Amino acid sequence: MNNNMKKVNLHNKPGDWDGIRDRVSRLNKVASRRIARSLRSYAPFEERFCIAAVGSDGRLEKGEVSSLEVVFYHKDMTCSVGTELTRQAKGLWREIYCPLLGDSGYEAKAIESDTMSIAFGNMHAVYPSRVLDSVLIHGNPEVLDKAKTRMVAEWNGKFGQKVRKILKERKRQSKRVMETGTQEWKSTSIAHYNANYGKAFYNDLDIEGELVQVRSAKPGPLRFVQGTIEFAVVGIARKLKREDAEKLVIELPTPTIEKIAYLGNLGMLSLTNEQVEKVVDCYLSFLRLYHASESGYVEAETVVKFDPKEARERIEALSRILEGNIVR
Repeated sequence: MNNNMKKVNLHNKPGDWDGIRDRVSRLNKVASRRIARSLRSYAPFEERFCIAAVGSDGRLEKGEVSSLEVVFYHKDMTCSVGTELTRQAKGLWREIYCPLLGDSGYEAKAIESDTMSIAFGNMHAVYPSRVLDSVLIHGNPEVLDKAKTRMVAEWNGKFGQKVRKILKERKRQSKRVMETGTQEWKSTSIAHYNANYGKAFYNDLDIEGELVQVRSAKPGPLRFVQGTIEFAVVGIARKLKREDAEKLVIELPTPTIEKIAYLGNLGMLSLTNEQVEKVVDCYLSFLRLYHASESGYVEAETVVKFDPKEARERIEALSRILEGNIVR
C-alpha cells in the first residue's frame, strides 16, 4: 500500500461550504442554458414538464465521480416525448460535468398519477428525498412545486405511517454503519472506513458476481444526517395543516446543512443552536472526507487517511445529538 497516501484534514474553514455549493450551482446554470438551447423544439410542451437534478446534484454537494441522476416531472405527457427530452438533457449534462461520471439514470414521474414518495415506480423504494432534493434545471417550476405538494398529500394516513416506518429503520441502519464503519452485504462485511486506524476506503468490488460499492463516509455519517432530516421533515409535515406543510416542503432548501438550519430557525427542532452548528460542522467534515476519497479513486488510490480521534469525536457527537426524534 502507498505509505504516502493522501491525508484529509477534517477541520472546516470559513467559506468551504460556499465553495462547494457555488461550484455545483454554476455547473447547474451552465447545464440549464445548454439544455434550453437543445430542447427548443419542445417549447410548446414546457408548461407541462420540468427537468430536475436529484441526489448530490440537487443538494449542491456533488463530488468528482458521483453518478448523475435527473427526474423528468410531467403532466400527462407521452412516454416517448418524456424519454427523448430527458435523454437529451442527460447527455448534455454528462458532457458539461465531466467524462468521469458513472452510469447515469433518469426517472419520469407523472405528477397526476405516480407516487412521488417512491423511486422508479417501486413501492419498496421509498425515497421522499428524491423530490425534496430536486433542483429545477429546465422547464416549468410550478410542475416541480406540484410534485412536492402531491407528495405531502401522500404522507397522510396509512401510507404516511409506512413512509415514516421505513425512514426510521433506514436511519437506524445508517447510524450503525456510521458507528462501526462497516455494512453487511449478504454474508460479507463491507468496510467503508475504519475510525480506529483513520482510513477511509473507496472502491467497486465484485462479490459473488455482483457489484458492491465501497463509499467512504457516504453510507454512514452523510446518510445518517440526511436520513434524520428526511424523517423529521415527514414528521413535521404530518403534524401541520395541509397548506402549511405544502409551504414548508416547497420552500425547504435542498442542501442538507441548509435544511437543518432552516428547520432550526423556524423552531421546529428540539435542537439548540449550538447543536445545529455542531451537526453542520460534522457533516461538512465527512463530506470533505468523501470528496477526498472520490478524488483519490480517480487517481487510482482507494484509501485515504484521516485523524481517527477527530473522526470518532464527530461520530459520537452526531450519534448523541441526532439520537431519537429531533422534532419539537
